[in-house]
Amino acid sequence: MKEYDKAYQSKGYFGENPDKLLLNHYQKIKSGGNVLDIGIGQGRNAFSLLDKGCSIHGIDPSKVAIDSLNGQIHKQNINLQVFHTDFSKYKPDVSTYDAILIFGLIQILSEKQIKLLVGKTAKWLKKGGLIFLTGFTKQEKIFMPKTDDWKKVSDSSFTKNNGDFRTFLNADEAANYFKGFGITYKWEGMGEIHRHGKGQEEQHHLFELILSKL
Repeated sequence: MKEYDKAYQSKGYFGENPDKLLLNHYQKIKSGGNVLDIGIGQGRNAFSLLDKGCSIHGIDPSKVAIDSLNGQIHKQNINLQVFHTDFSKYKPDVSTYDAILIFGLIQILSEKQIKLLVGKTAKWLKKGGLIFLTGFTKQEKIFMPKTDDWKKVSDSSFTKNNGDFRTFLNADEAANYFKGFGITYKWEGMGEIHRHGKGQEEQHHLFELILSKL
């Protein structure tokens, strides 16, 4: 988590505009609905939904991110609550949310952690609620492990000596984790060219999914 605390000391490290999936499909979220942003970071996705009158909860294990957001919440009096925790420890009311955002998280989880995430979000989501999900596919190049300290543990997943994980799923493979959900939207391809902070430009091969709880 230290790397994220350091990254979030820079303004707009992952950009200031919402993820393209949310930007193109935010209208699918119920106006005034309850939304959970898992891995809220610096808030670029959550802030984009405030104009819809949504009540937003955000969780993140980075204390730097949460402290920064709390400062903005206090100054602007916005309808956003944030919690310094990760999804495995978060305990909201069951069937609380109309939508859950999961951007940029799947690729750093193990397959076991993904199953845990799926189980928890299924309980937290109302019937008919939506999950907005992105991740890196097996065609991704930049994020794919390139050093000997990464060990391949399955066709999709790698682990490092320090316990870090990288998991690569195609859209259908990701959707298969979510039993009891229908696919509202699915896409795979090259994402937008971007940079993190002052780093070099990057472009990743990713999937986008919107899943509906049946």
